[in-house]
Amino acid sequence: LIRSRQGQVIASVQIDEAVAVGTLFMPFAFYEAAANVLTADTLDPTGKIPEFKHTPVSVQKTTAQPVVSGYT
Repeated sequence: LIRSRQGQVIASVQIDEAVAVGTLFMPFAFYEAAANVLTADTLDPTGKIPEFKHTPVSVQKTTAQPVVSGYT
C-alpha cells in the first residue's frame, strides 16, 4: 500500500539497489498510471509545471492484490 495526502494505491514492489534508500520510483508518464493518484495538482511557481516528481509517501506491506486496469 502506497499512500500520500492525495490518495493511495496498491502496487507490487521490486527492490532495486539502483534506487536510493528512502526513494520510491513509480512510472507516471501515462494518463492511467497509478502514480497520478498519489500526486498533487500543485504547479511549480517558476516553471508552471506540475510537481509530479516530488510527493511524500508512506509504504506499508499488505496482502491485498493490485488491480490492473487501463482504457476501455
